Amino acid sequence: MASRGPVTRYALLVGVDFYHSVDVNNLNGCVNDVQDFKCLFKDNFGLPEEHITVLTSPLSPNKLQNPKDLATFANIKEAFENVERNAEEGDFFYFHFSGHGKLVPTIKDSPPGRDNDPSLLPMDYRRNGTNTVRGWMVNEWLKPLYEKKVWVVVSLDSCHSGESWRSGSDPKGSPRQSRTPMDSASQELPASQELPASHSGGARGSRDGDLMDSWDINPERFTVMTACHRDERADEDKQDRLIRGKFSYALVSYVRSLNSMEPYYIIREHVANQLIQQGRVQTPQVWGQDRLLFFRKEKASPHLPIRVHLLTEEQEHKAILPVGKIHGVTKNTELISRNRPDSPLRVHTVEDAMCNVYYPSPDLLQDLKSDNKVFFSRWASKTPVTIFTKPEFGEIFRGQLQKAIREEISGTIKVISSEKDRIGPDDFMIGLRGPTRVDITAPQECKGASDALRIETTDSGCAIKCALAIAHLFRFRQLIDVKRDASVDSLRFETKLERVTPSKKVLSNRDTVTQGSKVRLHFINREEHPLYVRVINFSSGFKVEQQFPKTDRAEKIEGNCSRVFQMNIHKELRGDGPYRDIFRVVIFKNEVLSLRCSELIPIWDAVKGKERNDEALQRDGDLVDDITWWVRDVEIWTQRQVVQKQEGQESPRSSSEGQGQLKSSPEEQENLDAEDKPGLRGFSALVAGAMACFACFRVYKYFKR
Repeated sequence: MASRGPVTRYALLVGVDFYHSVDVNNLNGCVNDVQDFKCLFKDNFGLPEEHITVLTSPLSPNKLQNPKDLATFANIKEAFENVERNAEEGDFFYFHFSGHGKLVPTIKDSPPGRDNDPSLLPMDYRRNGTNTVRGWMVNEWLKPLYEKKVWVVVSLDSCHSGESWRSGSDPKGSPRQSRTPMDSASQELPASQELPASHSGGARGSRDGDLMDSWDINPERFTVMTACHRDERADEDKQDRLIRGKFSYALVSYVRSLNSMEPYYIIREHVANQLIQQGRVQTPQVWGQDRLLFFRKEKASPHLPIRVHLLTEEQEHKAILPVGKIHGVTKNTELISRNRPDSPLRVHTVEDAMCNVYYPSPDLLQDLKSDNKVFFSRWASKTPVTIFTKPEFGEIFRGQLQKAIREEISGTIKVISSEKDRIGPDDFMIGLRGPTRVDITAPQECKGASDALRIETTDSGCAIKCALAIAHLFRFRQLIDVKRDASVDSLRFETKLERVTPSKKVLSNRDTVTQGSKVRLHFINREEHPLYVRVINFSSGFKVEQQFPKTDRAEKIEGNCSRVFQMNIHKELRGDGPYRDIFRVVIFKNEVLSLRCSELIPIWDAVKGKERNDEALQRDGDLVDDITWWVRDVEIWTQRQVVQKQEGQESPRSSSEGQGQLKSSPEEQENLDAEDKPGLRGFSALVAGAMACFACFRVYKYFKR
C-alpha cells in the first residue's frame, strides 16, 4: 500500500465557564484553558487553524458569540463527526475538556446495570439530563476513529463529583474554585458496575473500589490524562494574571518548555511535582499508552539516564549510583557518560539499592561534575555465556557475533559451532530457518514461549541482530533472577490467582488458561501496618514494564486490606505457543525508590537498536542505603481455545498459545508469530473488542469528577 504522506493532527478543545442551568455553578478559567491548548498546538505542533476546533461558552450571559462556536451538546457531537469524516489511518485526534462533570440519571439507551451515567456537562446541560455528553456516547463517537486506526489522546480538567467544592477564596484572598457542580454534594460514587461488586475492593457506594486500580486495559493508540485522583478536586486559580485550571496550565506550560518531547508518564510526574510545590492536593493521572511521546506515535525507551553521586576528592575515582541488586545490577556492569562513551564507569560493589563505581580518569570526573548523568552500556555476566551456532553460519559469522556480544556483555563469552540441538539449560542456540530467518533458542529461565525466538535478518546485519537479541535475553534473565536477592524474612501477605471466566477456579502458579479468559490477581496484606506494592510484567515479548502503579511511587495498601488486579487473556492469538507472562509483585515496608530504570523495551525494538532517551527523562535517583524488599512471582501460561466435542471440556496444553497482560500495552511485534492483540473490557456490550471500550471506560470513570 502506498504511503499516504505526513500524519495529520486534529484537536477538539471544549471549555465551559458559563452554564445555562441555574443548578450548576459557573467557572472562570475553562475558556482560558482551551485557548492555551490552541496556542500550544499551533506554535509547538504546527496544527493549522482549520484542524483545531474550539468550542466555548460566552464569558458572560450578555456576550454574543457565533452559535457554531458554542460548547453545546450538538456542536460537540458534530465536531466528533467532522473528525471522523476527515481523519485517516495513522492520524491523531486530541480531545480536551475543561468544565463540570457529574452523574446523571440513566435513560433508555444507557447500558444496563447502573443507575447513573457519568457525564460531561456542555453549556446547555439541563437538570433533567438533556443535552448531556454521557460516557457511553463518547464511546460511540470514538469507535469509528478506533476502527480507522486513528491515535487518540484525551485530557480532562474537572474533578470528582463525590464531593462539593464550592466557590471560595484561598487564604491569600485570590479567587479559587473547583470544577464540580454545586448540586452534587450528596452523591457518593458507586463502585464500578463494569465488574461484579466483589472485584471492586469495596462495597457498592464506596469510593474505594474503583476500576482504575484494576489495570486490565491498555489498548493501542489511546492515552488519557486527568487532572486529579478520584478522591481529589481539580482546582482553578489565577495563573500568569488569568484564571486557569491548575492542571491545564501546568501541562501546557511544561510541554511548551520541552526541547524534545517526553512520554506521558514523565510529563505527569513533572506536572504533579509542580502542583505539589504550589501546595495543592491534586494528583494528575495517566492511563493507556503512557510510554508514548506526547502527541506522537513513538515510544520512549526505558533505558533512562542515572544520576551519579560524586564522593569527596579524598575518595578518588569513586562515585555512587542509586541502583543496586533490586535493579538487576551486578559487579562489573558498565555505564558511560554522554560526552565520554569511551571511558566507562565500572561497578565495583553492589548493595540492595545502590552501587559503588570507579571512573577511570580525572577528565571524566570534570565531565561528571558538569553533567552527572550516565547510561547502562554493558551488562556483566558472573558465569560464562555459551552460544551454540549451527555449522552453516561459518567462522566469519561466529567472529562477528563474538565481537558484537562483547560490546553488550562483559565476562567470558564462548561462541561454539555445534550440530547438536541439545544444549545446556543456561546456553543459547542459533539456527537457520530459511534464507532470511534466524531462530534463537533461549535458556529455559527466560523463555516466553515454547518455541524459538525468530528474527528476520539479512546477511550483512545477521550477527549484530543476533548479538542484540541475545544481550536483551541475557538482561531479561538477570531481571528475573532479582528475586534471588529479595528478603526471606517473614512478612504476612498473600497472593492468589483466580480464573473468573469461562468458569471460576483458583489457579496454581504456572497453570494454563485459555485465550479470552479473565483472571484476577489478589494481593492481601495480613500485616497491621501498610505495605507498598508495585506490579511488574515480564511479557512473552521479553518486555519488562511496571504495570501498577503508573507513577514512580509504590501503591500503599493499608494493614489488613487487599487489592485486586484483573487480567484479560487476549482473544486473537497467533503462533505455536504456549506463551508465558510473569506478574511480579514487589513489596516494601516503606515507599522508597524507583524501579523504572530496570524496565526493558520489547525485544523487537532492541534488535532495531533503539536509541537512549533524551536527558530530560532522568531518574532523580535519591540514595537509599537500607531497604528490605520481598518478591512474589505469579506465572501464567496462555493457550489457544480449541473447540471440543464435549461441552465444557478444556483445551489441551499441547494446542496452546497466547499471552495475558495486566493492563500491559501490546507488544507491537510485527515479526513475532505470537503477536497478540489487546483484550479490552469496559462497556463491552456496546463495542466488544474495540479500543473505544477503553476510551469510554476511562472517560466514564473520570466523568465522575
